[in-house]
Amino acid sequence: MDGRYRLVERVGAGAMGVVWRAEDTRLGRHVAVKLLAAPEDMPEADRERLIALFHREARAAAVLESSYIVGIHDHGTAVREDGPDLPYLVMPMLTGRTLAAWLREEGPLAAGEVARIGAQICRALAVAHRAGVVHRDIKPANVFLTDEDLVKVLDFGVATFVDAATQRLTRTGDGPNGTVLYMAPERFKDGPDEPRGDLYSLGCVLHELLAGNPPFMSGSAAALIHHHLHEPPPPIDGERPGLPDGWAELIADLLAKDPAERPDAETAIERLEALAGAGKSVVSAERAAPVSVPEDEPGPLPEDEPDPVLTPETSYRIAPPEPAGEAEAAQAEVRAEAAPEPEPEPEPEPEPEPEPEPEPEPEPEPEPEPEPEPEPEPEPEPESTVEPPPSRRNFLSVVGAVVLGGGGMALGMLDEPGGDGKGGAAGSTDSSLPYDTLVGTAADSRGPAPTPDGARRGREVTILSTPLPDASGPGRLAPTEGIALLRQLVSRTLTGYKRTADGRLMLVGDLATAPGRMTDGGRTWTFTLKEDVRYEDGTAVTSADFTRARTLLDEDPEPDPLGVLLSATVLRVEAPDRRTVVYRLRTPDTGFPFLLAGPAGAPAPVATNRARDESTRAACGPYRIAWNQTENGEMRPTLRRNPHWDPATDPLRTAFPDTYRFEVWEAAGRSLAERIRSSPARRPVVSLGGDGSTDPDTPLAPDVMSVLRFAEAPSTTVSLYVVNTRRVWDRDVRLALALAFPRQDVHRILAEGQAVPTTRILPPGVRGHLDSGAGPLGAAENGDPERARKTLGTRAPPRELVVAHTQGEPNGRERAAAFVDALLRAGFRARAADVGVPPTGSGIRPGAYDYDLHVVTLSTYSPDPSLFFRSHFDTRVPDGQGLGAFDDPALHRAIDRATAATGDGAQAAAWAKVDELLVSLAVVVPICRYENLLPFHRDLEGLTLDGRGPSLAAAYVKS
Repeated sequence: MDGRYRLVERVGAGAMGVVWRAEDTRLGRHVAVKLLAAPEDMPEADRERLIALFHREARAAAVLESSYIVGIHDHGTAVREDGPDLPYLVMPMLTGRTLAAWLREEGPLAAGEVARIGAQICRALAVAHRAGVVHRDIKPANVFLTDEDLVKVLDFGVATFVDAATQRLTRTGDGPNGTVLYMAPERFKDGPDEPRGDLYSLGCVLHELLAGNPPFMSGSAAALIHHHLHEPPPPIDGERPGLPDGWAELIADLLAKDPAERPDAETAIERLEALAGAGKSVVSAERAAPVSVPEDEPGPLPEDEPDPVLTPETSYRIAPPEPAGEAEAAQAEVRAEAAPEPEPEPEPEPEPEPEPEPEPEPEPEPEPEPEPEPEPEPEPEPESTVEPPPSRRNFLSVVGAVVLGGGGMALGMLDEPGGDGKGGAAGSTDSSLPYDTLVGTAADSRGPAPTPDGARRGREVTILSTPLPDASGPGRLAPTEGIALLRQLVSRTLTGYKRTADGRLMLVGDLATAPGRMTDGGRTWTFTLKEDVRYEDGTAVTSADFTRARTLLDEDPEPDPLGVLLSATVLRVEAPDRRTVVYRLRTPDTGFPFLLAGPAGAPAPVATNRARDESTRAACGPYRIAWNQTENGEMRPTLRRNPHWDPATDPLRTAFPDTYRFEVWEAAGRSLAERIRSSPARRPVVSLGGDGSTDPDTPLAPDVMSVLRFAEAPSTTVSLYVVNTRRVWDRDVRLALALAFPRQDVHRILAEGQAVPTTRILPPGVRGHLDSGAGPLGAAENGDPERARKTLGTRAPPRELVVAHTQGEPNGRERAAAFVDALLRAGFRARAADVGVPPTGSGIRPGAYDYDLHVVTLSTYSPDPSLFFRSHFDTRVPDGQGLGAFDDPALHRAIDRATAATGDGAQAAAWAKVDELLVSLAVVVPICRYENLLPFHRDLEGLTLDGRGPSLAAAYVKS
C-alpha cells in the first residue's frame, strides 16, 4: 500500500473500516493499519470533502502526545484501481483487548479497576482537550487495555470523519451510526462540539463497566436519543449495590444533561483517582489472544424515523484550573532587582494575551491513598461529623476586653461590665502568619447565645441609619455596613460567626447544626438544618427554601459581585429531605461554608417573590420588620420581636430591646455625635454609619462627650489603584509605576482620620490578612522614584499613562495629580483625566476602557477572601468584574490552590499568596484601608464589634 505498508493479516472490522496487521517495509517494523471506508454511492465531491476532513483531523490528532493515547505514525490515501480511494491511518501494534471485548468475555469490572481505567481515559481526554481536539466517540470499543494494564484511547481524529460520513451520507434519520448508546445529548442538537461531550460518553462507559450495560438500552436509536435528551439515568448504585461512596455522585455528574454541570477532564481525574484508592483491585491475569488494535464494533442499527427537532441550549462554567505550576516562582521573579530579559515589542493594540504554559506529557502516577469519607450524619448530628478546621492559629490579641477583626457577628464586647466603652485596635502578634478563623463543632453551634452580665430586656433603641430596605435578594450584599449588620437580626443564614470565650472569631452553624460536612474533595457540602427554626408566620425553615434561593439568584437580572460568585461556585442546590441541604460545587472549595455566613446562605421562603423581594421581611431571626405611619403620613420601619424565634437554636443573637426604631440622620450643620446627645431621655441612640464628628480636628463640647461612647475598629473596606493590564501589558512597566506610588502624599490628600495606608489588599479580619509592613514589593513608604526609574529602564511606553479620577470622588483630582507627579519623576509620561463615571460596571468590558489606572474601593463585609479575589479579579468567573483584565495562568493557579487548600492554616496562607501575587505583579497598587469610628449613647451597652462596625446582636439598655 503506497509502496510502503504490506498488509499481512486482517484482525478486525467495523462499520467504517478494516484493521490490518501490517509491515512498514521502510522502517522494518510491525504496525497496525486502519482502512476507513465511506459509502460506495457517495458523490465524488462529497468524497473529496470527506477525505480532506479526514486528513485535517488526522493531523490534529497526530500532535497529541500522551501515554494514554494511541499515537498516529502516518496517514494517507491509498489509490485503488478497482474501487474508490481509501484513507488510512498507521498506528503502533498493541497487544491486549478492548474494553468491549473485556465486557463480553469477563463481564463487569471491580470498582477500583473501573476507577483506575477511567482516570487514565480522562488523562487522555485532558491532553486532547487542551489541544482543542474533541474525540466525539468515546465507547468501550475505542478504549484498549494493553497486556501491561495501560489504557490506550483509540481513534482520536477519526471520530469527526466517521461521524461526518455517517450523518452526511447514510441519511437514515437517526443520527450517527453505532455510537448512540454513548452520545451526549447536545450531539443531537446540531450545536458545536465541546469537550464535556466526551465526559458524558465516559459516564456511559463507566456505567457499563460497573453494571454490565450502558445507562440507556433500546432497540431503536430514536428511543435512545429520547432517553439521552429527556430521561434521567438510572442510579448506578441501584444497578450495582455496594459501590463505595462517591460513585453514584460521579456517574450522575458525568451524565448531566447540561454540559456545564459535568466535571471537566482534570476534575474527573481527581475524583476517579480518589475512588481508585478507595477500592483497589487486580485485573485478571487471564488474557484473550493478543490483537494489534481493536475491532470497530457497530452499535444498534437506526430505524427509519424522523430526525428530532431540538433547540440548542447554552450555559456557562468557570474555566477549568490551569495545570499545576508555581506561583511562588513568579513572585520571586518579579521581586528580583536585576532587570529581566527584554520582552518582545507588543503588536498593535489590543496586545495579545499570554499563551497558556505548555503541558508536559502526563506520566502514570501512583494511585493516591484513600481519602476517608465521613459517615452520613445521623439526627441529631454528632459532633464528629464536623470537618476539621482549616486552622487553629489565630494571632488577634485581646486589648482589654475587645477583639477586633472582620465580618460576621460578635468579635468582641465593647461594653463588658467595668469597661470604659471604647474599642481599641488589636494587631498581629506575628506578621509572618496570615490571619485565620477557627471552625467550630456542633456543640459550638448550639444556642442560646451567652447573655451579657447585667443585660435586661425591654426599652427602645433609636438607630440613625438608612432604613432597612424592602429588597435584599438572595446573594445580594447590603448597600451599607449598617444595613448588613441589621439584616443579621432579621435573617439568619446557614453559617455565622461567634466570639469564643478567649475572644477569637469562630465559624459555626447558625441555621445548620454545624459548619458543614465536606465530601468529594470539597465539591460537595452537606448541611443539616436545626429542628424547629421558624419564620415570623410560624412556618418552618426547610431545605427547599435554599433551593428556592438559588432559583431566585439565577433569575436575578443584575446580580452583584456576591451573586456572581455564588452562581460561578455552586452548580446546584439539592434538598433530599426537609432538613438536609446539599451544595454541589463546580470546583473544589474547602472554604465554602465561609461564603454562606451572610446573604449567600440565607433561605428564601415560599412568600418570596421577584416583584417585591420580601426575604428580609420573612424573618427567622430575633426581630421582624414592622411598619409604622408617622404624623406626616410616611411609613417608617421598626424592628420588633419575632414571636417564633427560638433562642435555643441561635448561638449568635439575643433579643433584649423590645424595639429598634429608625431615624434618618439629617446633618443640617450638626454632627452625628450632637444628634445622639440630643436624643430624648430613655431612648438610647446608636449610629451604624458615618463618623463621630463633622470635623475630626474639632473637639466636641463637654456636654456632648459626657453622654457618648465611641466604637473603633478596622473595617473590611480598602481602596486601591487597579492597573489596566490590557494597556500596560509589560510587567516591568507596571512594577515601575507601583514603586513610584507616593503612598504618604496620597494619604495626606485623603485627610481622613479613618484612612490607614496599606501595602496589601486584604484588610484586618479577613482570612489571609498579613500585617502590611513594606509589602511584597518592599517599596518605600512614599514611593521610590529612583528605583522605579531603574526598573523602567528603556521600557517606558511611547504614550502617556492616563491616571483616571471620577466625578464625585472625594479628593480624586488631587490624588491623581500626586500620582502623576511621582510618575513623571520616575521617567514616565503621564497625565490625570476626569473620566466622568465610575470605570467598572456590567456594561463595561474589563480592560476595554482607554485609561491605565483607576481607583476602586472594595468592601465585602465578610472575612471570606474569595469575595475579594474571585468575584473581583478572577477573569474566568462569568459576569465577574475581572478588575485589571489580568487573564494570567499564574493568578488562576494561585486562586485554584487557595479554594482547594486543606490542612492547618493552608487556605488562609494560600489566599495571602494570592494577595501577594496581585501586588507583586503590580496588577493593583494598594492605597489605604479604613477604620470605623462610630458614636453611641452611654446608656446603650452590650454592643459587639466586628469588621463592619458595631453590631446590635447583644445590645441592651441600662436601667
